[in-house]
Amino acid sequence: MTIYQWYHGPLGRDDADARLRDQCQGQPGHSIVFLVRDKSTSDRDLVLSWMVAQKQVVTHFVIKMMGAGDNKTYFLDAEIPGKTFYFTHIGDLIDHFKVSLCFHPQATVPFTTIY
Repeated sequence: MTIYQWYHGPLGRDDADARLRDQCQGQPGHSIVFLVRDKSTSDRDLVLSWMVAQKQVVTHFVIKMMGAGDNKTYFLDAEIPGKTFYFTHIGDLIDHFKVSLCFHPQATVPFTTIY
């Protein structure tokens, strides 16, 4: 997991919020920043924390992991029931998330993603 720039390991929610706000300083209002961190109450799950610079509100989504070893599956716990997408690689889930942000009502296109 440490090969990804956006992975920040064991980072608390308040520290994640502060880190994202710091990254937004001086960025255009439509910029989107995000990071992935370990979920403090789970040894398997992760949290995707993100924010649109102009809104200054951090959103946290739980990334659930099922399976083990080479049979892991990841999915966002915040998706609409019946519309959940499953990924065998965490990088694919993050790529899907970045594309989905283009259509988020808080974002304006084009936007800049900063890790």
